[in-house]
Amino acid sequence: MDKLKVLFVDDDAIVHQSLRRIVTSRKLPIDLLLTTSASQAEQVLSSTACDVIVTDARLPDMVGKDLLVRVRERWPMTMRILMTSEAEDGVVSSLLVAAHQLLNKPVSPTELLDAVQSASRLRFLLMNERLRAVVHRMEHLPVVPKVYTDLTKALRDENTSNQTLAGIVSQDMSLTTGILKLINTPYFGLSRRVSDILQAVTILGVNLIRGLVLADRVFKTLDPDMYPGFDTEKLWTHCIDVARCCRAVRRGEGAGGKAAEDAFLCGLLHDVGKIVLAEGCPGEYVRILFLAQRRNVPLAHVEADELCVTHAEVGAYLLGLWGFSEPIVIAIAQHHGILQGPELSHLAAILHYVDVEMHNRYVRLSGYAPHSFARVLFDVEDGEAKFAKWKDSLEAELDTAH
Repeated sequence: MDKLKVLFVDDDAIVHQSLRRIVTSRKLPIDLLLTTSASQAEQVLSSTACDVIVTDARLPDMVGKDLLVRVRERWPMTMRILMTSEAEDGVVSSLLVAAHQLLNKPVSPTELLDAVQSASRLRFLLMNERLRAVVHRMEHLPVVPKVYTDLTKALRDENTSNQTLAGIVSQDMSLTTGILKLINTPYFGLSRRVSDILQAVTILGVNLIRGLVLADRVFKTLDPDMYPGFDTEKLWTHCIDVARCCRAVRRGEGAGGKAAEDAFLCGLLHDVGKIVLAEGCPGEYVRILFLAQRRNVPLAHVEADELCVTHAEVGAYLLGLWGFSEPIVIAIAQHHGILQGPELSHLAAILHYVDVEMHNRYVRLSGYAPHSFARVLFDVEDGEAKFAKWKDSLEAELDTAH
């Protein structure tokens, strides 16, 4: 296995020592090159092809963002990661002109190395120039909720209690009320009523709560009056339906715990890219919605024609930046069966299958053209038998809501 060549730029000698120690002790497939300044980093890049550069935002001789701009111009195939404390201050869009990914400081050496390896595996998204061009010209990017950021930071400490996590969510009363209202619906199939957010965190797990926090805020940002034919309430209901059916399919396969939770999060967030595109490119997206309705074709087809990317890729790209796990990001990127990176993952196959099934339930009596399964789905091993089981799980889950 080839080692990942990583150039790290920071003038903190202690961090350098920690990174070397972790790479050695964990036997990571990383060839680590350590420098203390922008000028040293450029010297290294002039003689050595690096897969990734990671730099602090503040260097002795240059601002980290400016260094990455120069790297972008001279060494465009090197993935660029910026460590910054500014990512919450409304400057994310400008920073992403220079960096492929942002890491919120403080970040431990272990988290840093894990993030580098994860980003490398997601380079098919993070370094997709057409996708980045669309994202960077958007008028607005969703602001990650403070509660989400605080939860992410708290999760870095494995000793953080559920009570502490519940306290973070409870700071936003509107959010707390919305989450409690949602999880007490039949969608979650809980055997007893959940009356406070601590119970919710304990029963559902903090990662699922974190996903609900993000979904709640992103879906509420859109003004539905601006987008004729784009019903955000129906979109939210669709995402919830897909989420619980994906979870039911995984449970039907015998999976539980994190695997079932990941399946739910995939379904919940799979169409977040539609909201992002509508918010960021309002004029273009109104036209895309109109064309999809006039041509009677799936929205993703028109997005691909008009923007050269789809909401699946845009949503996955931002979820990757926001720290969601690789399986979730990859599944969402692939949920229309369009492959630009790894082979179709099992989770992506389930998400695609459920999404198409649910869309076709909605359009069956509407006169709109049904969605079709992507050809790549039929390459799934033992596909027919699996699809029959998935259909049974989906039907059983939908029956429980009635």
